Amino acid sequence: MKTVGDALRHRLPILAGVIVACLVIGGVVVLLSHRTYDAQATLVVDARWEGATDPDAALRASDSLSQIFIAQASSPGLLQKVIQANGLRLSPQALAKRIVAGSIHGTSLISIKATSGSPDDAAAIANAIAKALVDQNTQEVKARFGATMAYLDGELSSLQSQITAVEAEKVANTQAAAADHTARLTLLQNEYAATYSQRQNAALGQARGIATLSLGERAIPPTAPTSPDPLRYMLAALAAGLALGVLAALLVERFDDRLLSPDSLAAATGSPLVIQVPPAAAERTRAYDLIRATLRARYPDSHLVMLAAASARDHAETPAGELGAAAAHSGDRVLVVRADADRTGIPHSSAGNGSAAPNGSSVTTIALPATPDAATGLKALAGGTAQYDLAVLAVASPDRNPAFFSLAEPARVALLVATAGRTRLHDARRTAELLRQSGCDLAGSIILSKPGRSAPEGTAGKQ
Repeated sequence: MKTVGDALRHRLPILAGVIVACLVIGGVVVLLSHRTYDAQATLVVDARWEGATDPDAALRASDSLSQIFIAQASSPGLLQKVIQANGLRLSPQALAKRIVAGSIHGTSLISIKATSGSPDDAAAIANAIAKALVDQNTQEVKARFGATMAYLDGELSSLQSQITAVEAEKVANTQAAAADHTARLTLLQNEYAATYSQRQNAALGQARGIATLSLGERAIPPTAPTSPDPLRYMLAALAAGLALGVLAALLVERFDDRLLSPDSLAAATGSPLVIQVPPAAAERTRAYDLIRATLRARYPDSHLVMLAAASARDHAETPAGELGAAAAHSGDRVLVVRADADRTGIPHSSAGNGSAAPNGSSVTTIALPATPDAATGLKALAGGTAQYDLAVLAVASPDRNPAFFSLAEPARVALLVATAGRTRLHDARRTAELLRQSGCDLAGSIILSKPGRSAPEGTAGKQ
């Protein structure tokens, strides 16, 4: 069973490619995105001027007033005044999209945030909205108290005229006349005092209403754009790349049944031994020495070993020759027989002639004769009655060589040859089953590394 870790390791180029692509896209988006700037002005809402003296009551009143002022900040009437006062080439609807008004949590402050493509414009719009709110509140308060104060001012003027007229009267020198004069003057003076008190209360109420909303802090032009944020965009691109890359790697691993490691070949074929043959010459020699030593230990009486290609994409000739060379280096007389039907007549360095190994042994390479007595010769090689200590038979895959079964019958011991990243899992499984059905003992499998590809973990083999 493939794990996620195996899938990511096998498909690391796909994962890396998707991540790089997403990062490139993120960088392009950052470069091409229109830059916007945010500027913020703050307003102070103080309900204590409305008569709320208790702190909790004042805070609740401030919250209620804040909601009113926030709604007014985006009202078409106020925005139209701002547009006209500042000469903006925007409609109220367009300006409303650039304004965000809200309360600052835990405070009695209102934030007026403006967005624009210019830092100076953003600050100017935020300040204009804040000033318009303060001015509108002042006008509304004055309008609310103006009529009352004008009426009281008229009453005070009338009472003052009456008091002046009474004071200028000539009072008869009688006790009754003096008492009447004093009573009328006292009444007028009391009315004047009461009216004046009302006038003062109205003036105080107006001042309190105006002080309910005031400018806390003016907006200043921002030094950096709010959008795009390169760090945020690139982190988002990285996260998207990781997610998409992992998904792509898992999907490719799920639907791509190519063999990539000794473990996957062992699972497909049920081989007791899987040897990874790396590209480096020295490491290849050690791998084939290990294969020869294992065969000699497990099958001491076997003189014929069949190397079968797992699929039409694989070839067993080169591994057969290198296994023969490993056996020759250990002192055996070796015959390498090439039975690839699709590659008849391929050149080989020692066709029919013995080539000496360093210790005096030899390797002879021939093509399997297309004669009826070829099967008899293979049986003789398998029985050890020929002049060779070991014969290595290279056979093409069953879908390329129709004589696969007849060649496998005398061998009895077989090795399956696959190529990492090329052989399909179902092909390897099929060839392994056909070898067993033909009566061969599948001694192991060889997985060749593609040229230029480093050997994955487990190159020492699995046994």
